[in-house]
Amino acid sequence: MLFSGRALFLAWVSLSGPDPDASATPPGTGPGEGSLAPRPATSISTLVVRLEGMPFAAFASALRLRVPELRLHEVGRGDFEPPDDALYAYALVHPDSGEVDAWSVTVIVSDGRAFFRTLHAPERDANRVAATTVANLVRAAEAGTIEPDASRSMPPLDASVPPPTPLPARPPAPHRVTAVPSVEIGVAGSGQVALGFGPPSDVGNLSGGGGSIELDLRLRSGAAFGLELRGLGRVRLHHRLSRIRVALQGGYVWRRGSFELMAIGFAFAEPWLVSLRGKLVDVDPASADADPSQVLLGGGARIGPGYLLSVGRRLRLHLGARVEASGAGLPRGGVGRLSITRDDGTRLPAFRLGGFELALGVDLVFWIAARSLNG
Repeated sequence: MLFSGRALFLAWVSLSGPDPDASATPPGTGPGEGSLAPRPATSISTLVVRLEGMPFAAFASALRLRVPELRLHEVGRGDFEPPDDALYAYALVHPDSGEVDAWSVTVIVSDGRAFFRTLHAPERDANRVAATTVANLVRAAEAGTIEPDASRSMPPLDASVPPPTPLPARPPAPHRVTAVPSVEIGVAGSGQVALGFGPPSDVGNLSGGGGSIELDLRLRSGAAFGLELRGLGRVRLHHRLSRIRVALQGGYVWRRGSFELMAIGFAFAEPWLVSLRGKLVDVDPASADADPSQVLLGGGARIGPGYLLSVGRRLRLHLGARVEASGAGLPRGGVGRLSITRDDGTRLPAFRLGGFELALGVDLVFWIAARSLNG
């Protein structure tokens, strides 16, 4: 299998990543115990930079504001000859896949000291935050006031030269602070089949089929609330009972890795109507066991286990099932029943209005991160 020089280079950096406690000591802190001891102060005046995901000009401008005396060289722009200085440094900045607004920063000094950091910043501020992190690491390494995270050799500084093979073994990944969205907007759709139980028992158990759309908000704590619009229908002898439910809901959305469990309670109002071959018809009060002018009122709860997939930095996709239990009734009359009058004058019990229902379905939810905070 063939790899480009750039792909091999990124693989070399990934596989020679930080030790488990790479982010334990921030730049500028005093030395700690360990086999990699800080070095005495030595001047670093040259920095070789490789960037992925941000323009070099913006990063260089931000870096020069902080360390104007530092000479910069971008990997891949002309041949690089190591300077005569006792020390020089190399910096790699690239997006950290799988985390919202996360960036990985690697700084390696020519004497073998390596420093690793993960920072979080929106794309518009990434060059400024990355430049600050690199400047702090370089000057702390220069002064010998920071303990290195690992010992690494200087990578190839010409983009056309692939790294040496075989690649070094990858050390354990460091503990990282992930970016937790403080507010997420959920746009959901579902398909459902509802079953009715209890009286009236002569209309069958099928209450209808349909679907719903939702707009939800999920807070950083996992608390969630929103609005649902559901349509449900059943057809018998060319008559169709249609129910439109408007529900206010709230609950909790729990996550563990790629698993998400939605536990939601709701209260609703559900207007209903009857049509015959697509045309609305008036309900004969004689065929109904309850006042047909009323809407159904009720409430219920549901759980929705599913798989959570990160699609981008700000978008996650939930695909799962739902199990919902609800109860409803007419304000006057409780559980009702509608009958259809046949041509011979007999009546067929056809539809239930209210009672206990169990709905089964599938959910598709798009979670959009509206804002992110380091978490």
